[in-house]
Amino acid sequence: MSEVRLSSLQLIAYSLPIFGIEFIIVPILIVLPSYYIAHGTGSFALFGTAVLISRIVYSCSGPVIGYLSDRFNTPWGRRKPWMLVGLAIAVVAALMLFLPPRGASAWYFCVASSLALFSFSVIDVPYIAWGAEITRDTAMRTRITTYRAALATGATFAFLGLPLLFPAFGGHNVLQTTVINRLGYVAAVTIIVTVLIALAFVPRGAEAAEDAPPRGELLRVLRGILTNVPMWWFAGAIIFTFLANLQPASVAIPFMESLRLTNWFQGMTMIGIAAGIVLMPLWLAITYRVGKARSWALLLALTASGSVVYFPLAAIFGPFVALLASTVIAAAPAAYMTASLPYSVMADIIDYDEERTGRNHAANYAAVTLLIIRFQSAIAGALGFYVLAFFQYHMDAPNTPLAYFGLYFDEFALPVLFAAAGIACIWFSPLNDRRSTALKERNAHAL
Repeated sequence: MSEVRLSSLQLIAYSLPIFGIEFIIVPILIVLPSYYIAHGTGSFALFGTAVLISRIVYSCSGPVIGYLSDRFNTPWGRRKPWMLVGLAIAVVAALMLFLPPRGASAWYFCVASSLALFSFSVIDVPYIAWGAEITRDTAMRTRITTYRAALATGATFAFLGLPLLFPAFGGHNVLQTTVINRLGYVAAVTIIVTVLIALAFVPRGAEAAEDAPPRGELLRVLRGILTNVPMWWFAGAIIFTFLANLQPASVAIPFMESLRLTNWFQGMTMIGIAAGIVLMPLWLAITYRVGKARSWALLLALTASGSVVYFPLAAIFGPFVALLASTVIAAAPAAYMTASLPYSVMADIIDYDEERTGRNHAANYAAVTLLIIRFQSAIAGALGFYVLAFFQYHMDAPNTPLAYFGLYFDEFALPVLFAAAGIACIWFSPLNDRRSTALKERNAHAL
């Protein structure tokens, strides 16, 4: 693997598929469950189960695709052919999701979202492995993941903003059926265009020059991952980081509905996303200055503070100002912290494994990383709805004080607890910048 330096255009071209993927995944995670609850049939608990099942499918398919991508080489490499297969499935699934039949059930949502999330496994496991293989240069890897994070954030911004800007969508609110239907057509075209551009204009990376892993190596690969100590700490960090971000997002629409602020959902979310895009260079500069681990812990603490500031601000300025401030503070570092830093750290862990084993298992590590992220996203999404069901909270209906307590606990308390656990995993792990140099030296001598 060489220290290849990609041009800005190549970095953009490589990052484009994540724009197409996130244009569909973000609605699955945040908007579509609430849309189906509002327009379909089923309770919070039933849709929580549908979310859990679909995201377990998403989680479990990743390692299989990772192994197959590492195992089978083709004249076009190990990564790009899989992305084409996933693309074909994704187009069908996107149309199913965004154009459901009237009164679609929780089980329809479960099947359609499972198919969509499976297709993204087929695309993004090889895609992320491809990004780790393009270059060994650490700074370039961070640039690659930062570009990818920026495009991922831009996709969310586009999904929420298009109905606000263009009358052709038939409305402004993403909970309207006409708006969702027309966004589905945009999603299908977007995923096609973005994936094909990346496949056409970005080099394959070092994987094309290597032999595929021999048959029967899967158990050895898994054993290597399980005995990779930095990987365990890394896993804990990403589990709690993503829980801290996805937990409040999963119940954002019900919470805003309780305040009669649902019409502001897109606007507030877009302001938070815009802050994340504008501040992305600052987060990158902080990472270069203090290291990946310290910047990760710092930004996770900043995200948690968004939940903390809501209550004093609400008492002084009212819920609208408090929610806007809370959203911006929590969202500003979120994209960089979830879409850039973990994958940059993952690339370093892949190098560590390659030193130990003498082989490149990038797709397997990408698959395991995505498995961890996706599994906790299943937990976060389902848990958010299960908490509401447990406290018997209902949208568009009278609720008891206990139900409102459950809603606020769901939206604010759980994210802070998850963030604290994530900071602990980062701070006391070998990923800690104070120990990284000694760890590398110890690995080099021992292995």
